[in-house]
Amino acid sequence: MNNTEILKLLEELAIKLGVEIHYVKLMPKYSAGGLCKHDGKLELFIDSKLKLEDTIELLVQELRKLDVSSLFIPPLVRKYFTEIEE
Repeated sequence: MNNTEILKLLEELAIKLGVEIHYVKLMPKYSAGGLCKHDGKLELFIDSKLKLEDTIELLVQELRKLDVSSLFIPPLVRKYFTEIEE
């Protein structure tokens, strides 16, 4: 499975968790993005200029803050959650 497919699976997981993803131009000097709650909705802002690997890492880092225990996460994607945690 390549990184593009992993990103797609992570985005699908975010949707199942009720997270709306926004790829926007941010100032990387200050932030690559992050999860926030706005008007009762969970929103994840990601710098659109991030490398694919960094986008995956940010998604995993932010989604790990949420309860994913009731959802099926493909083993390879679950492995990402564990690897980044270490």
